[in-house]
Parts: sequence; structure tokens; C-alpha cells
Amino acid sequence: CTSSAVSLDCSGGGDWELRLVDEEGDFNVATGRLEVRPNATAPWGTVCDDAFGSYDARAACISLGHAPADVTATVIGNSLYRLASSQWAATPIYMDDLACTAADEYLPFCPRTLPHQQQNANNNNQCGHAEDVAIWCVTSTAPT
Repeated sequence: CTSSAVSLDCSGGGDWELRLVDEEGDFNVATGRLEVRPNATAPWGTVCDDAFGSYDARAACISLGHAPADVTATVIGNSLYRLASSQWAATPIYMDDLACTAADEYLPFCPRTLPHQQQNANNNNQCGHAEDVAIWCVTSTAPT
């Protein structure tokens, strides 16, 4: 799934890590800002909410360890979970325009654009941290 014409990247690989961060900065929660990183040594970054929908949220929740058969995933407003503006410069935005399908169970394998490729005529990124994704994962079984 590679196309320079639309800047899709589907080579997520198995090294990506995901976590949810709540409004107090706690991890291992069911609701919060979705953070990702391409490997264990990379800084944590965020996911842009452009085109982010229920299939993307479902794939993220399953990637976080929720059982595919009984997960309910919801995209929620991100105002409680935004990074402080003082953290924006040091925090990358790794994913934008995700296009998961109902069959996808690993967010990094979903088609997406790379935020640094989404620039307008003034060379400004089309996504900022005010657009960071926040999700809610609910399941009847505990994450593994």
C-alpha cells in the first residue's frame, strides 16, 4: 500500500507502540489522548484527528490489547486531553488521515498520510496538536 500520488504509507511494521494518556497524564487508561511511537526509543507522538473515525478508533483499541470480538471504540472530544502548548514543539505528530476498515486490527497497518507530507502553500503542516485524537475503549474483557 504505497502511493506517492496520495502519500499513503501502510508499512507500519510491528514495532509501533500505542498508549492512551488521560487528562492527568496517567497511562493504561480506557479513555484519553492516543499516543504512538514507531519504536521503543522514539519519542511519544500523537495522531491527528483528520478523517479519524470509528474504524480507526477500533483498530487503535485492538492494538492496545482489547479483544476484537467485544470492543466498542469511540472517538471523543479532545479538549480534556490536549497537550500543553509548551509541549507541542517537542512532540511529533506521527499519523494523519487514517483510513482503517472494519477488518483492520492493528492501527499502524492502516493506510494513512504522513503529517510532514501534508503541507499547505505556506509550508505549514495541515495538522496541529489542537487536533490530537482522543478515544474511549470499552470491552467486556480486560486488555491483555
